[in-house]
Amino acid sequence: MINEYALLPGFKFVRRIYLGAEAELIHGTWASKDVVIKRRISKGYRMRELDVKIIWSRTLKEATFMHDVKRIGVLTPIIYHLNPQAGIIIMSFENFPTLRNVILKEKGVDLSGLGRAVSILHAAGFVHGDLTPSNILLSPEGPIFLDFGLSERTKENEMFAEDLYLLKRSLEGLLDQRAEAAFKEVLEGYSVEFIEHEKVKTKIEEISKRGRYVRRGVPHA
Repeated sequence: MINEYALLPGFKFVRRIYLGAEAELIHGTWASKDVVIKRRISKGYRMRELDVKIIWSRTLKEATFMHDVKRIGVLTPIIYHLNPQAGIIIMSFENFPTLRNVILKEKGVDLSGLGRAVSILHAAGFVHGDLTPSNILLSPEGPIFLDFGLSERTKENEMFAEDLYLLKRSLEGLLDQRAEAAFKEVLEGYSVEFIEHEKVKTKIEEISKRGRYVRRGVPHA
């Protein structure tokens, strides 16, 4: 199945983890390792040359971000193989539950460690871009971040706040009235590493207010 486009001798398919509009994730074994293959999906409506260029650049960008954030102490899967032209990243399969699944099983979790890890990201000038409980694995060593496809480098507190605001909204969808306390734990950990944390918190409040106006049908300037 995967060998038809990945050209990976010895790869053994286990299961498809995810299939979306932009990429698919395949769990299998390769080179005696338990791995996940992430493959970006070609878009038939794009010109062939443009499609190849976009897939190449986005694959390389994601792998670069995974490498760079690991260097500052943030946990990500290990990259074993990269083929930007085919849109493929082969990485370690991390057999840990997602934050989303832990929450849905109503298991208690201390989120201050997650906040601290996010603060390390932001202090180094990275935003994750899709900071949701589905993209965070909970390991004994700390949170492992997945899917850096939307990541950016920035120094703007607004973008750091948007990163956290997405997490806040995701927690609200899963935890309802318990979300406020959970996000407070995140911010407590976030305050440890990042000197700009108070400015980011202020920006989160501003974004929250804008969001409330939009949900009430009142456009904001």
